[in-house]
Amino acid sequence: MSRTTDNDARRTELLAAAGRAIARLGFDHVRLRDVATEAGVSIGLLQHYFETREQLGQEAFAFVCRERADRITAASAHAQSGWERIETYLRVALDWTDLSDRSGTWLDLAAAASRDPNLKHQTSLSFEIWRSPLITAIDEGTANGELKPIVSTEAAADAILALIDGTEVRVVADDRDDAATLERTLDTTLIITRHLLGPTG
Repeated sequence: MSRTTDNDARRTELLAAAGRAIARLGFDHVRLRDVATEAGVSIGLLQHYFETREQLGQEAFAFVCRERADRITAASAHAQSGWERIETYLRVALDWTDLSDRSGTWLDLAAAASRDPNLKHQTSLSFEIWRSPLITAIDEGTANGELKPIVSTEAAADAILALIDGTEVRVVADDRDDAATLERTLDTTLIITRHLLGPTG
């Protein structure tokens, strides 16, 4: 393994540890010492890769969002139609497993971004990471006649993301939520999305 590859792997491990620490402690409360402890390394090693808490926080934000979006996109890649890709995207995005932790991390990061212009820029980039596979699936499905959307591609993608975000807020804030409630919410989300996109199959 080359030094560059080894450094990239170590950086990825540290960012993953930072994501776990943020999920446990909240973005505003995480310190370099917390991340170093989570990763099982010294603060000195951590600072070799990330000079400041702010740099680590911004990169961890991007890492957490990109990792989740990439996982959803990969799960959707094997779908046979535009609608199937979108349905898979929604099912993975709203999968009950660890959803509360994942949602809590995202909402905590988003709240921190409202107070930090640099984090807000990362939030904007993260939204584009999430929007891109939806935009592609809708455009391709429309072009080949599989979808007949009643709104623009951009409006449909934004509406779908709003449905996901709304569900995540409820999962974090409502202690009555459980897998059965989420399944009903997912069913409703799919119905609304079907209405927006008009799959012909």
